[in-house]
Amino acid sequence: MRIPGPPRTSFALFGGPVVILVLLAAFGIGAAALYLAASGRLPSSGASLSLPGNLGDSGLRPAESGAAGTPSALKPLEPMAAEISPSPPPPAPPERPMITEDLSPIDLLVRYTPDPHLALTDHGLAAGDARRFRRPSAAPADTPHLALVVTGLGLDRALTAEAILALPPDVTLSFAAGSADLEGWIAAARAYGHEALIDLELGAADDLAADAAESGDDRLLAELGPQENLRRLDALLARAPEAAGVAVAIADSFLADAAALTPILERLQAGGFIVVGLPVTAPLTVAPDRVLDQALGADRLAEEAVSLKALARRRGNALVLSTAGNAAALADNLARPSGGAEIALVPASALVEN
Repeated sequence: MRIPGPPRTSFALFGGPVVILVLLAAFGIGAAALYLAASGRLPSSGASLSLPGNLGDSGLRPAESGAAGTPSALKPLEPMAAEISPSPPPPAPPERPMITEDLSPIDLLVRYTPDPHLALTDHGLAAGDARRFRRPSAAPADTPHLALVVTGLGLDRALTAEAILALPPDVTLSFAAGSADLEGWIAAARAYGHEALIDLELGAADDLAADAAESGDDRLLAELGPQENLRRLDALLARAPEAAGVAVAIADSFLADAAALTPILERLQAGGFIVVGLPVTAPLTVAPDRVLDQALGADRLAEEAVSLKALARRRGNALVLSTAGNAAALADNLARPSGGAEIALVPASALVEN
């Protein structure tokens, strides 16, 4: 059969010289690859990627090989110890100033100027109503209340100044009736936010005979009769016009004599004075749960604080009377958390029923 058109050669039929050159180049590359593979110069795996720098510069080292030439086994990670936060330590007691100077009430106010915001002011009640000298309490009604009353102040001036300056304002301070400058000490206590009371001794005639020179007219006696006792009471209250009430220490014979005790209570109630420390049920009167009138060690005071807080949680409130020597350590212990419901330190007037 004859193909139409001009005659064609086999060279022209397969595409000319370009195709021939391509085929020759491919044959040459293939032959070279076979030669390199046979000589071991051609890598047997895929292409490699070169990173900038080298392994030595990076500080990295290849994994060590084991005896068989395989990478050595990785050491298992040690389990991390659980991080347990230690319980926070109990708060350190506040630093309290140590006063060794024999300061008067005026000296105290001048040398240790109180914060004006702490000062108590009257509540706008009528003159003659002692309720205006109470310290208001901001403690929630549903929180257990605990009142600390420090008695016997005013006789040791350095100890008195330290108590006024260092104890929390919600601690009620009570001053001995025989204190020099009783009015000044009460004014100083109120300048630092403390509710102030007067120590009132209701004793017996045999007690008076032992220290008549010290007590004078400051002690009330059942044997004196109501008229004389009321005169002494009025004279004492007049010397402390900003007192919110009295802290009572009473002899058993006086407590058993209703004819002697009733007129005194009526006079105090009529003036709006609170009465703390008297173990009777009466308006404006609250009985003590503890009376710490002896010097106690640190361990005993810590135990007393735990017991008082437990009582306050169980009953809703508690009252403790203490000497000044125990007061600072007792207040610190009462402020420490003890694992139960929060306890609110309140002035003594917050516990009385009007």
